[in-house]
Amino acid sequence: MSVSIRQRMILEILLLEEQEITIGEIAERIEVSTRTIHRELPCIEGVLKEYDLELVKKSGIGIQIQGDVEDKEALRYSLFNLTTTEYTPNERKAIILCALLETSEPLKLISLAIDLKVTTATISHDLDDLETWLIKYDLTLLRKRGYGVEIQGSESAKRRVMSSLIAENLDEHDLLSMIKENIHNKSVSHIDTVSERLLGLIEKEKLVKVEKALQNIDEELPYPLADSAYIGLVIHLALAIERIEKGERITFDEKTLESLKSKKEYRIAERIITRLQQIFSLEIPVAEVGYVTMHLRGAKIRSSQEETFWSGNVELMAQTQRLISLCEEKINVPLKQDTSLYQGLLTHMEPALYRIRGKMKIRNPLLEQIQHDYPELFTIMTEVVKTVFPTVHVPDEEVGYLVMHIGAAIERNQKHQQRYRALIVCTSGIAPPKY
Repeated sequence: MSVSIRQRMILEILLLEEQEITIGEIAERIEVSTRTIHRELPCIEGVLKEYDLELVKKSGIGIQIQGDVEDKEALRYSLFNLTTTEYTPNERKAIILCALLETSEPLKLISLAIDLKVTTATISHDLDDLETWLIKYDLTLLRKRGYGVEIQGSESAKRRVMSSLIAENLDEHDLLSMIKENIHNKSVSHIDTVSERLLGLIEKEKLVKVEKALQNIDEELPYPLADSAYIGLVIHLALAIERIEKGERITFDEKTLESLKSKKEYRIAERIITRLQQIFSLEIPVAEVGYVTMHLRGAKIRSSQEETFWSGNVELMAQTQRLISLCEEKINVPLKQDTSLYQGLLTHMEPALYRIRGKMKIRNPLLEQIQHDYPELFTIMTEVVKTVFPTVHVPDEEVGYLVMHIGAAIERNQKHQQRYRALIVCTSGIAPPKY
């Protein structure tokens, strides 16, 4: 039998009760939402079935375990001797990062080992891996015998790691649902999943308040904001509030900030920050306006072909044309006359470059599949972007998106392909045109 700590707690409560108990009462005892309890019930019923027991649900009254006393005792004995579900190595590393990012003091290896129920040697090995990973974010892991371990680096870099952890380990649709349903903060006394540890980085009440400050953003922006971009902005702002309240401060390049002040997104960002200052009764530094502006411009989606050809895009237009030309030479497929490819890449590249230059996390859930299905094209595109954008480090995730654009163009150039009509729905707001 394998159950989580939460499932074990629910079972123990049910076994102690001689009468029906409501979902609300169970949720209150273990300090989670009723929705969370409902989500665990199928697993609970599966465990009970192994012991010839049944979970009886009575509408308006509650739930109760029914079965022979001997079978209940057998289950109770198994729970007593049950070993807590272990974390996978990746889950363990995520929890270690959460612990290090939440505290301003060095942590002892032994405390991490006790918390995760592993040896200090295992923690030390995990830290070796994390040390290499943190370098990508310009952070270092300080480890001293007798002192402990801590993460050192800029506040902006730490926030990028937090945002990355949340984005990679939490389903964005579940998070969006949680934000919009205004689920309030829960106690951290019973935390057994990586998701809950990650949400511990931000108080849920802050997410709710930030969402309130952004509720009219679609009316203020002249273009739509995709769910993924909206979630990224909510997480960024909630983290910013959390860190400011703890006395942490972030910096923003003055020259870049000055250049952003002429953009319409800067004025919208100012209004957002003003609302947050009022909601949280907190002084928020002007640097945060710069980061919000970058998020908004990085999420920009052009709504018409005409908007793509604006004067500020002249350099990017030339870079896009060169990217297409180099790809055409290397794969020997005519691409220059494909206006859909050109317009699609130009629309995609401006917000992508903003995200890259702003060191914002780029997610591509299809990256492994793209690398597997189009290895040669992926290698070619990696070389091409280095040539076209020599001063910018384009991550594999972004290369994967560019491969998708080129791949769609190759398909359009196949003369004898069977033609389909399809509607493509993309959560990021950008997808290749239908063909």
